[in-house]
Amino acid sequence: MAVILEQRFPLGRFHATRWRENIFEDKYGEWPPSPWRMLRTLAARWFQYTRETGDGDTSVRDELLSAMASENPEFYLPESTWRPNRVPRQYHRTGVEWTAKGAKDPAYKKAMSTLVPDPFRAISPDDCVYWFWQSVSLSLDATRLLDDLSRRVTYFGRAESFCRLKLLDEQSSVTPNCWLNESKGRGQPVLTASTTQKLDFESLFAATDDKRVAGLTSPPSAVWQYAKLPEKPRLRTGPSARFSSHPDTNCVQFAIGGRVYPTLQHWTRITARFRGRVLKNIARSVSDGNVNDFASLNREDQARFSGLSGKDRDGQPLTDHSHAYFCIYPDDSGNPTRLVCYRDSPFEPEEFEAILAASNHPISWKYQNPKNAPWH
Repeated sequence: MAVILEQRFPLGRFHATRWRENIFEDKYGEWPPSPWRMLRTLAARWFQYTRETGDGDTSVRDELLSAMASENPEFYLPESTWRPNRVPRQYHRTGVEWTAKGAKDPAYKKAMSTLVPDPFRAISPDDCVYWFWQSVSLSLDATRLLDDLSRRVTYFGRAESFCRLKLLDEQSSVTPNCWLNESKGRGQPVLTASTTQKLDFESLFAATDDKRVAGLTSPPSAVWQYAKLPEKPRLRTGPSARFSSHPDTNCVQFAIGGRVYPTLQHWTRITARFRGRVLKNIARSVSDGNVNDFASLNREDQARFSGLSGKDRDGQPLTDHSHAYFCIYPDDSGNPTRLVCYRDSPFEPEEFEAILAASNHPISWKYQNPKNAPWH
C-alpha cells in the first residue's frame, strides 16, 4: 500500500530557499518541496515526539526514514500556483549602533537593518500538495510514528511558512502530475535522498552550518533530481460585460472601495474629482481625442452637455437645478460605500459612457499625487 501525505499551507504561501543557495540569489525559491527537507522535518519532529511521549526508540524512527529515503516520491502539485515577478523584500534587524546627529547632540542607539528578499510560492489555502511513495511499505509501528510526526508539523521551510501535514489512511483519488528524474536541465532542481545509498543519519540531523555538510553541493546520501512542473491551465475569460443605458436612465450607482475610508470632509473631493473625470471623458469623446479639458470645447458642445457640467454655454451656473448631482451615499454604519450620479432628466448614451469610463480610474481623496492614496 502506498504512503500518501497531504500538505496544506494555510496562509497561502510556501517559503523555502534551496540547499546552499544564498537567499539574495535564489529568486525562484524551492518548488516542488524538497524530499530531503521532508525527511529533515520528520526527523526534527521526532525529537519533539520523544520529549512529549518519552518514547526514544530509534529503531522505528530509522526504519521509517530509511524507507521514505529508499524511493523518490511523486507529487501532485496544484496547477494554479505562482511566484511573484518582483520578489518582495522585508526589513530584518541586524544590530544596534551608537551614532550622533551632530557635534552637540548626545549619541543615541540606532537600529541597523537590511532588506532581505522573500521569494515565496503562492498556493491557495484550499489547495493541497500530495506526496506519493508508491512502493514503500511501512510496518504498523512505523505508520503510527509517521502519523504522530505529521500531526506535529507546524511549518515547512522558513518559520513563517505555516504548514499542515496529514497521513492519508486511504488511497487518494488524486493522481501524481510531477515526477523527479536525473536528467539535468529538464526542470526545477530538487534535493532528495539518494535511492542507491544508505541514508546518512548524521548528515540528515546536522544543521546546515555544521562542518559535516557546510559548503557541500549536496549533503552525504543526498542528490539533486529535476522536476518538470505541470502546465499551467489556460485562463479563459468571458466577454467583457457591456452596459447599455436604458432610455429612461437618470441614476447610476457605483460601489466604492479603497485602502481606508476618507473622513467626511473629504467626501466632496471624491465626487468633485469623479465629476471632473466624467467631463474630461466627454471632451475627449466629442473631439475625437483632440481635447482633454471640457472648458476648451466650443460653446455649442458645452451647451449640449450642460446637464453634466452644470454651466451654460457662457460658463455661467444653471439656475434651474437641472444638472447632474454627484454625491456619496453612506451605509448604515456611516461608511462611504456608494457614489451616486443623479439627474431629473435621463442621461444621453454618450454621457452614460463617460460616467462608466470614469469609474475605471482610481481617485485620490488626498491633495498629493492620486497614486499615493487611491480610492476607487
